[in-house]
Amino acid sequence: MRGILCDISVNEWNGSDGEILFTSSPISCLSLTEIQNPDFVFIRFSYGSIELNSKLIELCTCLKRDRRITSIPVIALLDYPQRVLVEKLIETGVTFIAYLTDPIINKQKLTHYYRSSDSQLEPFTTAASVCPFLNYEVYNANEEISLCGADYNRLVINKRRMNHFCSNRNHLSCPFYLNPKTIKRFTQLELP
Repeated sequence: MRGILCDISVNEWNGSDGEILFTSSPISCLSLTEIQNPDFVFIRFSYGSIELNSKLIELCTCLKRDRRITSIPVIALLDYPQRVLVEKLIETGVTFIAYLTDPIINKQKLTHYYRSSDSQLEPFTTAASVCPFLNYEVYNANEEISLCGADYNRLVINKRRMNHFCSNRNHLSCPFYLNPKTIKRFTQLELP
């Protein structure tokens, strides 16, 4: 089993042993994929970094559109489901989307994700499990925060709440999901 891990949030990875090559650059990941013809490519997305994630989305698009390497499985690794990011990944055609329960990546985890045929890793299953009220807003030039659309986007969602409710089917029991406070939009003015 030979693979490539692209993680542009760090400069080195201790798990490289010849079977899994590490790169911190999207361009070198694309180049390595074309030269090495690996069994899989893992792409690690960073929490809240718009600029880095947009570069990685572009990399996914290039990997899945290049006819020489389009058959190589591309597995996106996310800290938690980000609805907008998952939708963009579906558009690029990634093979699987996996969520990291632990920020430390090792060869055993990568091997598990590669060999897993679990339907939970399917992109459409992933998108369906995320709360539809989950929104994101840019608050800094390159950072974003998660907001609850069921509460007029006033509730800022921390990682704990995100992992417990918003990023899985538990959102079906969330009090905000069950009783949303959304702004009613009128298409035309009602006259008496």
